[in-house]
Amino acid sequence: MTNVINSIDEIKVITVSCGTQVVATNGLVTVVTNSIQGVPGVGLPTGGTTGQVAAKLSDANFDIGWVNGSAKPGSLLSTMIAGQDIAALTVVYDDPITGNVFYADKDNLSTISSILGVGITTVLSGADVDVITSGEVSSPSWSWNMSNDLSLFLGNNGAILQGAPSGLATVKIGYAINATTAYIRIAESIINA
Repeated sequence: MTNVINSIDEIKVITVSCGTQVVATNGLVTVVTNSIQGVPGVGLPTGGTTGQVAAKLSDANFDIGWVNGSAKPGSLLSTMIAGQDIAALTVVYDDPITGNVFYADKDNLSTISSILGVGITTVLSGADVDVITSGEVSSPSWSWNMSNDLSLFLGNNGAILQGAPSGLATVKIGYAINATTAYIRIAESIINA
Protein backbone atom coordinates (compact mmCIF):
# COMPACT_ATOMS: atom_id res chain seq x y z
CA MET A 1 0.00 0.00 0.00
CA THR A 2 1.37 3.44 -0.92
CA ASN A 3 0.34 6.74 0.76
CA VAL A 4 1.35 10.24 -0.31
CA ILE A 5 2.34 12.66 2.46
CA ASN A 6 2.42 16.45 1.98
CA SER A 7 6.05 17.12 2.64
CA ILE A 8 8.87 14.90 3.75
CA ASP A 9 12.40 15.97 2.92
CA GLU A 10 14.23 13.15 4.61
CA ILE A 11 14.19 9.38 4.54
CA LYS A 12 12.94 7.63 7.63
CA VAL A 13 13.25 3.86 8.04
CA ILE A 14 11.36 2.31 10.91
CA THR A 15 11.55 -1.43 11.58
CA VAL A 16 8.09 -2.52 12.66
CA SER A 17 8.38 -6.30 13.19
CA CYS A 18 10.20 -9.36 11.85
CA GLY A 19 11.83 -7.74 8.84
CA THR A 20 8.96 -5.36 7.99
CA GLN A 21 10.01 -1.74 7.44
CA VAL A 22 8.15 1.50 6.73
CA VAL A 23 10.18 3.73 4.39
CA ALA A 24 9.20 7.41 3.90
CA THR A 25 10.94 9.42 1.20
CA ASN A 26 9.98 12.46 -0.90
CA GLY A 27 6.34 12.34 0.21
CA LEU A 28 5.98 8.60 -0.42
CA VAL A 29 5.50 5.98 2.30
CA THR A 30 6.32 2.39 1.38
CA VAL A 31 5.98 -0.73 3.51
CA VAL A 32 8.72 -3.23 2.72
CA THR A 33 8.46 -6.81 3.95
CA ASN A 34 11.59 -8.94 3.94
CA SER A 35 11.24 -12.59 4.86
CA ILE A 36 13.96 -14.89 6.03
CA GLN A 37 14.20 -18.23 4.20
CA GLY A 38 13.59 -21.14 6.54
CA VAL A 39 15.24 -24.54 6.44
CA PRO A 40 13.85 -26.53 3.49
CA GLY A 41 11.79 -29.60 4.39
CA VAL A 42 12.38 -33.11 3.08
CA GLY A 43 9.51 -32.89 0.56
CA LEU A 44 8.60 -35.51 -2.01
CA PRO A 45 11.17 -37.38 -4.08
CA THR A 46 11.80 -36.22 -7.63
CA GLY A 47 10.47 -38.30 -10.51
CA GLY A 48 7.23 -40.19 -10.72
CA THR A 49 4.84 -40.30 -13.65
CA THR A 50 1.22 -39.31 -14.26
CA GLY A 51 -1.12 -41.32 -12.07
CA GLN A 52 1.51 -42.43 -9.55
CA VAL A 53 1.17 -41.61 -5.88
CA ALA A 54 3.80 -41.15 -3.17
CA ALA A 55 3.94 -43.97 -0.63
CA LYS A 56 6.18 -45.12 2.22
CA LEU A 57 8.63 -47.74 1.01
CA SER A 58 9.66 -48.90 4.50
CA ASP A 59 9.12 -48.06 8.17
CA ALA A 60 12.06 -45.62 8.05
CA ASN A 61 11.30 -41.90 8.23
CA PHE A 62 11.28 -40.08 4.88
CA ASP A 63 11.62 -43.32 2.84
CA ILE A 64 9.09 -42.25 0.19
CA GLY A 65 8.80 -43.36 -3.43
CA TRP A 66 6.38 -43.29 -6.35
CA VAL A 67 4.01 -46.25 -6.86
CA ASN A 68 1.26 -47.04 -9.36
CA GLY A 69 -1.15 -49.08 -7.36
CA SER A 70 -2.40 -49.27 -3.84
CA ALA A 71 -3.83 -52.30 -2.09
CA LYS A 72 -7.00 -51.84 -0.08
CA PRO A 73 -7.15 -52.81 3.62
CA GLY A 74 -7.82 -56.53 4.00
CA SER A 75 -5.92 -57.49 0.85
CA LEU A 76 -3.28 -60.21 1.12
CA LEU A 77 0.23 -59.03 0.26
CA SER A 78 3.51 -60.88 -0.08
CA THR A 79 6.90 -59.24 -0.33
CA MET A 80 9.10 -61.14 -2.77
CA ILE A 81 12.43 -60.59 -4.52
CA ALA A 82 12.21 -59.54 -8.17
CA GLY A 83 14.16 -61.82 -10.52
CA GLN A 84 13.93 -59.15 -13.23
CA ASP A 85 12.89 -55.49 -13.45
CA ILE A 86 9.18 -55.53 -12.59
CA ALA A 87 6.71 -52.82 -13.59
CA ALA A 88 3.84 -52.07 -11.23
CA LEU A 89 0.44 -53.63 -11.92
CA THR A 90 1.76 -56.69 -13.73
CA VAL A 91 1.07 -60.37 -13.09
CA VAL A 92 4.02 -62.28 -11.65
CA TYR A 93 4.81 -65.92 -10.93
CA ASP A 94 6.97 -67.40 -8.20
CA ASP A 95 9.86 -69.32 -9.77
CA PRO A 96 10.20 -72.54 -7.75
CA ILE A 97 13.95 -72.83 -8.46
CA THR A 98 15.12 -69.32 -7.49
CA GLY A 99 12.24 -68.25 -5.24
CA ASN A 100 12.17 -64.95 -7.14
CA VAL A 101 9.23 -63.50 -9.08
CA PHE A 102 9.13 -62.89 -12.84
CA TYR A 103 6.50 -61.82 -15.36
CA ALA A 104 3.88 -64.49 -16.01
CA ASP A 105 2.81 -65.04 -19.63
CA LYS A 106 -0.34 -66.64 -21.07
CA ASP A 107 1.75 -68.29 -23.81
CA ASN A 108 4.42 -69.71 -21.48
CA LEU A 109 2.84 -72.71 -19.79
CA SER A 110 5.73 -73.12 -17.34
CA THR A 111 4.88 -69.73 -15.76
CA ILE A 112 1.12 -70.05 -15.35
CA SER A 113 1.23 -72.94 -12.89
CA SER A 114 3.08 -70.75 -10.37
CA ILE A 115 1.20 -67.43 -10.70
CA LEU A 116 1.45 -65.58 -7.40
CA GLY A 117 -0.48 -62.35 -8.00
CA VAL A 118 -0.04 -58.76 -9.18
CA GLY A 119 3.05 -56.69 -8.36
CA ILE A 120 1.95 -53.28 -7.13
CA THR A 121 5.35 -51.58 -7.04
CA THR A 122 7.87 -50.89 -9.78
CA VAL A 123 11.26 -52.31 -8.82
CA LEU A 124 14.61 -53.29 -10.28
CA SER A 125 15.87 -56.85 -10.38
CA GLY A 126 17.00 -57.99 -6.93
CA ALA A 127 14.77 -55.55 -5.02
CA ASP A 128 11.75 -56.36 -2.87
CA VAL A 129 8.44 -56.21 -4.73
CA ASP A 130 5.02 -56.11 -3.06
CA VAL A 131 2.64 -58.61 -4.65
CA ILE A 132 -1.10 -58.66 -3.96
CA THR A 133 -2.19 -62.29 -3.91
CA SER A 134 -5.86 -61.68 -3.13
CA GLY A 135 -7.99 -58.58 -2.63
CA GLU A 136 -8.63 -55.12 -4.01
CA VAL A 137 -6.03 -52.98 -5.73
CA SER A 138 -6.62 -49.62 -7.39
CA SER A 139 -4.75 -47.34 -9.74
CA PRO A 140 -5.71 -44.04 -11.36
CA SER A 141 -3.97 -45.31 -14.52
CA TRP A 142 -6.63 -48.01 -15.03
CA SER A 143 -9.86 -47.35 -16.95
CA TRP A 144 -11.79 -50.63 -17.01
CA ASN A 145 -14.87 -50.64 -19.22
CA MET A 146 -17.75 -51.31 -16.83
CA SER A 147 -20.24 -52.09 -19.64
CA ASN A 148 -18.21 -55.09 -20.93
CA ASP A 149 -17.21 -58.40 -19.36
CA LEU A 150 -15.64 -57.41 -16.03
CA SER A 151 -13.30 -60.44 -15.96
CA LEU A 152 -9.57 -59.71 -16.02
CA PHE A 153 -7.07 -62.11 -17.57
CA LEU A 154 -3.35 -62.67 -17.91
CA GLY A 155 -1.83 -61.42 -21.19
CA ASN A 156 1.76 -61.47 -22.40
CA ASN A 157 4.68 -60.31 -20.21
CA GLY A 158 2.50 -59.85 -17.12
CA ALA A 159 -0.11 -57.64 -18.79
CA ILE A 160 -3.63 -57.54 -17.36
CA LEU A 161 -6.34 -57.67 -20.02
CA GLN A 162 -10.09 -57.15 -19.81
CA GLY A 163 -11.84 -60.02 -21.60
CA ALA A 164 -10.40 -63.44 -22.40
CA PRO A 165 -7.49 -63.34 -24.86
CA SER A 166 -6.59 -66.10 -27.30
CA GLY A 167 -3.39 -68.04 -26.66
CA LEU A 168 -2.01 -71.24 -25.16
CA ALA A 169 -3.77 -70.72 -21.84
CA THR A 170 -6.58 -68.69 -20.33
CA VAL A 171 -5.86 -67.46 -16.81
CA LYS A 172 -8.50 -65.41 -15.02
CA ILE A 173 -6.76 -63.23 -12.44
CA GLY A 174 -9.78 -61.34 -11.08
CA TYR A 175 -12.42 -58.83 -12.09
CA ALA A 176 -13.00 -55.09 -12.30
CA ILE A 177 -14.95 -53.51 -9.44
CA ASN A 178 -15.01 -50.04 -10.96
CA ALA A 179 -13.02 -48.16 -13.61
CA THR A 180 -9.91 -47.88 -11.42
CA THR A 181 -10.20 -50.85 -9.04
CA ALA A 182 -9.78 -54.59 -9.52
CA TYR A 183 -10.30 -57.55 -7.23
CA ILE A 184 -7.39 -59.97 -7.62
CA ARG A 185 -8.21 -63.67 -7.22
CA ILE A 186 -6.11 -66.03 -9.30
CA ALA A 187 -8.31 -68.79 -10.79
CA GLU A 188 -7.30 -72.15 -12.18
CA SER A 189 -5.71 -71.95 -15.62
CA ILE A 190 -7.39 -73.44 -18.70
CA ILE A 191 -4.97 -74.91 -21.23
CA ASN A 192 -6.25 -74.17 -24.74
CA ALA A 193 -3.93 -76.54 -26.62
